Amino acid sequence: EVLNQRRTWGAAVEAATHPIASPSRRQGGDGRIRVGILSDGLRQTSLGAFVWPLFAHLDRDRFELYAYSRWTGDSDPIQEAFADMASAFRRLPCVSNRSIAGQIAEDRLDMLVEIGDPSGWLVAAHRPAPLQASWMGYPNPSGAPAIDHIIVDRFVRPADPELLIEPPLTLRGSWLAMSGAYFEEDPR
Repeated sequence: EVLNQRRTWGAAVEAATHPIASPSRRQGGDGRIRVGILSDGLRQTSLGAFVWPLFAHLDRDRFELYAYSRWTGDSDPIQEAFADMASAFRRLPCVSNRSIAGQIAEDRLDMLVEIGDPSGWLVAAHRPAPLQASWMGYPNPSGAPAIDHIIVDRFVRPADPELLIEPPLTLRGSWLAMSGAYFEEDPR
């Protein structure tokens, strides 16, 4: 029943959304793969803790990492650290889903990864990147037709493939990671 509801929701979103001009992969450049992360949780949050290792251990010779946040609150030291580690950090508070998608398309990503949030699915519905995936925040199928893959590991991937809508990208290790660098040395 949940899968049917996700499919129904996805079809309604697709019917109400008009894709922006179809982005193409970048040609030329330095050959690095440009990946975008779309999340309001790139700050002092549990999602921030799980995404931190991706930013901290990124192979910058192979990848560029763009980040997009519509967080309307004040920036915190963790968000500033994310901004420093990203190739570009776009703060887009109070901006429409279509406008965020336009910025993403302008940045010409190779892949957009949204961190499992319905607001991210609504941005992705405009198809701002040629390849789009959902990861972490909602470890179940989104039902959004514009999401090409769901990122999982062997623990969160359902044994029954009928329980998936988006094709899975299965990580060899864990679906998430944690870094001691994110936490206080002496927690309260």
